[in-house]
Amino acid sequence: MVGQFFAGKFVHLVSSASITDLSAPSFSGISSAAANPNGSITASWSIATDSSSPVRYTVYIALGSVPAATLFVPANSVLIAPSAATSTKVYTLADQTTYLQPSQIYTFGVRANDAVGNTDTNTAIATATSSGVLSDSLSSTVSQLVATQLLLATDHTNLAADVTKLDGYVSALNTSITNVDSAATNVNNAANLTMSVVL
Repeated sequence: MVGQFFAGKFVHLVSSASITDLSAPSFSGISSAAANPNGSITASWSIATDSSSPVRYTVYIALGSVPAATLFVPANSVLIAPSAATSTKVYTLADQTTYLQPSQIYTFGVRANDAVGNTDTNTAIATATSSGVLSDSLSSTVSQLVATQLLLATDHTNLAADVTKLDGYVSALNTSITNVDSAATNVNNAANLTMSVVL
């Protein structure tokens, strides 16, 4: 902003926007972590306040029940949520490829970052045990597999019924063969008897 002279003094006017913000956002951290049926875990928090907006939230996750000092490291940063968010679903670890495993405990934390790079240092953590299927897409796959299993069970039942019918046909065929053999024996005996009478 342009400087001005007042009564022989030079005054440099400074915009409030140019004042460096050295304060981290006021933020209480994560409030809860809750497991979802699809295998994800929802991390929730309250809105942070700061003079330099927008404020964004970095979500951290670690396998197992771990302390804050272990959790809040860059390697455990899984995603950055927008300023309006107060929760997010987490499906994977920080590598974005390892899905959460059922019956495993995970530790979560959230930190707020303002527009000029200040990050709060809260140590609030929450744990949750993942349950259900690993992801929405995998949930759909599992549903399809269950449906296929039911179809295979039905096919197996039908096949068993067909085998039973086939056994009946084979038994009837064996009886017919026995009857034919018996008739052939009778014919042979009759032929032999006729030949004996003739001779």
